[in-house]
Amino acid sequence: MLVDRVSQHGALIPASPGGVGARCLEVELPPAATTPADARQIARQACQDWGIPDAADDVSLVVSELVTNAVVHAKTPLILAIEREGPTLAVAVGDGQPAAPWLTDQSPENSGGRGIALVSRLSTNWGVVRTVLGKTVWASLNVAPTSSEGTTFERP
Repeated sequence: MLVDRVSQHGALIPASPGGVGARCLEVELPPAATTPADARQIARQACQDWGIPDAADDVSLVVSELVTNAVVHAKTPLILAIEREGPTLAVAVGDGQPAAPWLTDQSPENSGGRGIALVSRLSTNWGVVRTVLGKTVWASLNVAPTSSEGTTFERP
């Protein structure tokens, strides 16, 4: 899966041809104010193209939070990778800042820091891989395939 392909140098190792239904995209993005919106659109389009439009809201929110953290805190170019294999979709955002995000106090007085909490709630698992060039923050989500994708209907 995607996380297993993060090298010690911070780059994503290209995917080997996956099994049936494996899909992957990778894009380099600038640390600009418009980048989170661009990343959300990329995620939504991937969900549409890969036959999982019902997952688009959760996937685009996770992508948006991870990319926003990279833009705001790392201020370096970043790599967004999204990979789907079967019922699992993985998102990874690599940047040039080694400091890892963390879950913060979610009290009403705290006006920020809710991004990683959202990622944690929406994903089945998430984590950080420190690399020579910075870090990669990743999250996995369960996504359901459409009925026309890999589902076999049997006669009663």
